[in-house]
Amino acid sequence: MRDLTGLTHAVVVTEPVYSRLSRQQTVVPVFPESAFEAGELDIIAPASRWTRYVTERREPVILATSMIFTVFQREWITGYANGIVDPITMHRLDEALNLHFGL
Repeated sequence: MRDLTGLTHAVVVTEPVYSRLSRQQTVVPVFPESAFEAGELDIIAPASRWTRYVTERREPVILATSMIFTVFQREWITGYANGIVDPITMHRLDEALNLHFGL
């Protein structure tokens, strides 16, 4: 997805039925904490097993809720999924997205 978005890392937050039928993937950019200033709804996740895909420095990462977007994806997204975000971070991200969209 780097050529399409310019991003090197992101979390895909997509409801499976919607994704399968519409082939749309909801994407939240992820940056090393040292490379990005977190906004009010952005999530700072501590260094963990999955964050090593984003930064080699064992530093926290920022899930940029404020920069969420959707991409059309023809093929199954599992072809480029490297890691799985921990449940606590995903819960925090879900809450931030609900605030972002006023849900």
